[in-house]
Amino acid sequence: RLKYSREVLLAPILSKLASQATQGEPVQIVSISGAVKAPGSYPLELGDRAFDLVRAAGGLKDSAYLLEAEFRRITADDVGRVAADYRSVALTSLANQGSKDNLALQSRDHLTVRNIPDWNPVESIEVVGEVKFPGVYLVRRGETLSDIVNRAGGLTPDAFSGGAIFTRLEVAELEKLRAKEFATSLRNGFAASLLTLEVKTADFEEIVEVANVLEEYEGIGRLVIDLGRALAGDQIADLEVVDGDKLVIPGKNSTVTVVGEVRRQGTHAFQRNFDLDDYVSLSAGLTSRADDKAVYIVKANGSVTVPKKASWVSFRASRQTLEPGDSIVVPIDSDYKDSTTFWRDITQIIYQGAIAIVAVVAL
Repeated sequence: RLKYSREVLLAPILSKLASQATQGEPVQIVSISGAVKAPGSYPLELGDRAFDLVRAAGGLKDSAYLLEAEFRRITADDVGRVAADYRSVALTSLANQGSKDNLALQSRDHLTVRNIPDWNPVESIEVVGEVKFPGVYLVRRGETLSDIVNRAGGLTPDAFSGGAIFTRLEVAELEKLRAKEFATSLRNGFAASLLTLEVKTADFEEIVEVANVLEEYEGIGRLVIDLGRALAGDQIADLEVVDGDKLVIPGKNSTVTVVGEVRRQGTHAFQRNFDLDDYVSLSAGLTSRADDKAVYIVKANGSVTVPKKASWVSFRASRQTLEPGDSIVVPIDSDYKDSTTFWRDITQIIYQGAIAIVAVVAL
C-alpha cells in the first residue's frame, strides 16, 4: 500500500470512529464499492449525501453504469431486529442537491456502483498477415471472425483464407496441461515397468529427456476454422472471438510440408500430379522408426485427414486428398521404441506444434 494512500490515511480515523460507536450512537462510517476510483469505507459527516460519498471515493470510473446504482441501508426495529433495505438510485441525478436519489446518508449505508454491462475496453484480438490493416483490435462481446476481418479492411488479393491460423490462449493452456500429463504418465509407466519383467528398449535418460521436452511444451492453441465460410456468411463457421485470440492469414500457398519420421523433413513445391508417396520420396523416404500405417495429413486449416491406402506399403489412392498448404505427418512406430502407448501421442503433440510454427514463420 502507498504511504499516503486514502486507505492508509483513513485507517486511524475509521478505527477511532468504530471504537466510539455505542448502542445509542451508531458508527459514523459509510462505504462504497464498484466502479469508483477509490472504493472503501469513509467517515460520515453531518449533512453528507450520496453524492458526497461518490466524491470522497474519487469519483466515478468511465465504466460506471449511470442509470442505476444500488443503495443499501441497515435498519433496526424496536426489538433489535436488523433488516437491510435496498433501493435503486440514478447516478445521473446525484449532483442535484434536491434530487430524491441524492439520499441523506446514515450509519453503515452502502452504495454499489455497477459497471456498464459487457464493459471491456482492453480485451483485444491480434490480426496478422494478408488483411488491409493488420494490427491489434479491441473487441466487444459477440463480435465474430468476419466482424474482425471486416474491421481490418478485409482480405488482400493475395490472402489464402483456407490456411488461416486461429489461436486461443485457453486452448494453448489445455495443450500445455495435456503435455505435462503425458510426461507424468511416461515417468510413471517407466517406473512401473522397472518392477516387472517387461522388455525395455528405452533407458532412464531417454525417458527423462522426452518427459522434460513435454513439460516445457507451451502449446500452440490452434482452433480449426473455415474462414472462407465465415466470410461468406455461414453463422456456424463464424466463430465468436474472445480476448487474447490471434488470427494469422497467410499469403497464397503452393507448398506441401513433410514432418516426422522421414529421412529429410522439409517443404516442397506443390505438384498437382504428385501423391503422398511422391512427397515422402522427396523427403528421402521413411526412417526405420516410421509407422507407415498411421501416416496422416494436416490440412491448411488445421483439420486432419487419414489417407486411404491402396496397399499396406503404398499411398497411391490418396492423390485426391493433397492440396496446397497441406502437411504430411509420419509418426513414430510405438512398437519400435517401447511397448508404452504414449509415444505416438507424444510425437503427435510435437509434430502438430511444429506444423503451426512453420506456417506462422512462413508469413
